[in-house]
Amino acid sequence: MASTDATHGERYRSDPHDHQEPDHDYHDGTHRRRLRRFAPAEYSENVKLRRGHRVDRLSTAVDDLELPPAVFKTCPWQPRELIETGLRQWLRCCGPALWDNHVIGMPSRAVDEAWHGLILCTARYSAFCKEAYGGFLHHHPAGGAPAGLASGADPIAEQLRRTVVAWTLVAKPGEQCVLWDLDKHVGVDEPWGIDPGQVAAILDAVAADYQLRTK
Repeated sequence: MASTDATHGERYRSDPHDHQEPDHDYHDGTHRRRLRRFAPAEYSENVKLRRGHRVDRLSTAVDDLELPPAVFKTCPWQPRELIETGLRQWLRCCGPALWDNHVIGMPSRAVDEAWHGLILCTARYSAFCKEAYGGFLHHHPAGGAPAGLASGADPIAEQLRRTVVAWTLVAKPGEQCVLWDLDKHVGVDEPWGIDPGQVAAILDAVAADYQLRTK
């Protein structure tokens, strides 16, 4: 499986004042970002606003990204609209992840092929990365992450867990992620994916952690 720079749980290195993690209320469907204990109180609202603005900018860039037919040249599966939705959700997951310089795992072979096609549209992809992330989103095939990227050596199960967590940071209220079992729906012969029970367990763990940190 392919993976990319991404993570959850460490500070965003690109912002020296952003020393806290976003949390979300998963039970009422909202995605409220709460600040943790590390930043001084006077910074709290500014940090919250900066993070929200960054995610909003990412979401807008992904929504505005045009995907020409060349993106799907090596991605023959159908319906294409579902794969496009998965690709856009993946690109959003990569945002908070890339900012923390870690690796998340790609849960869909079909989306991975579409991502390859997008990367080959080099001018389009480079401009998108600059607008969406403020830097270049690299692709690290399995075993291809640079030696200095410690999380690149993590087992794929851990990388996929981080993908689920990353989704909770970028999902819109009420939005369902199509990535976890997309390959089965588009007819990939040897589908990738994450078992629904495993996804639910990860989300439950994140929600429980949220409850502990907000008591």
